[in-house]
Amino acid sequence: MGNLQLIIPRDIYLQLTAYLEVCSIEFSTLIDADYDEKRGAFVLGKIYLLEQEATGSTVELDDDAVDKFNFQMIKAGATQLPRCWMHSHANFKAFFSPTDENTIKSFQNESFNVALVMNKAHELKAKAYIKATMLGKEDYVEIDDLPVYIEYNDEAVLALATSEIAEKVKTPKLVPLAGGYAAGWHNDSGLGNSGSNHDSSDFRSLPRTKALAKNFIEQNNLEERYDFSLKESVYVSPLTGITYYDDECVLID
Repeated sequence: MGNLQLIIPRDIYLQLTAYLEVCSIEFSTLIDADYDEKRGAFVLGKIYLLEQEATGSTVELDDDAVDKFNFQMIKAGATQLPRCWMHSHANFKAFFSPTDENTIKSFQNESFNVALVMNKAHELKAKAYIKATMLGKEDYVEIDDLPVYIEYNDEAVLALATSEIAEKVKTPKLVPLAGGYAAGWHNDSGLGNSGSNHDSSDFRSLPRTKALAKNFIEQNNLEERYDFSLKESVYVSPLTGITYYDDECVLID
């Protein structure tokens, strides 16, 4: 299965965080989960909030409510029951307690089950158990610290974001610094070096101790660039266009 992750579609994430916002104590839900082989990910689906008893530090689903829910799902033709158990830790850290681990294992089945814990600070933690054959024996492989990705599946939001980023976020165009011996690069966005021709006086050495060189770079707001002819970094003043190079290699660790 490679590097697995848990994908939470944006609308599902918003629904879960809305529950967190309005509920002052712990709560838990069951959530549909499928494995997307192409993306190598578990993907969450519909959320089911069942009857339960909870406090600020514990939550327990009502067994009768769970049995009734499972019966109704099967009667309606479901071929798979929800495979994700999510619960909140309200104002506590997001982690899996020993009690949580026992609950997670109670949901184990013939393929996989996923667990998710969230809190009001929007911290979250996920894990999964996958049925596997190990050493000729049926067992479960535990995937701890399962990476979580919030999928922004709102096409309108994505389209607007794509348009604004393309319009307003630009990468500077790098062109060669004019001049001879230490020709490097400057950005052509109108900031910094003007691109005018330079003579040898435009290239100078940095101070010859590491501390002094770093202090000089900081005080003069020098910008680090890579010089392809020297095959090393040089430091350019955005005000004067003067290029400083580390001829004593004092900045190389």
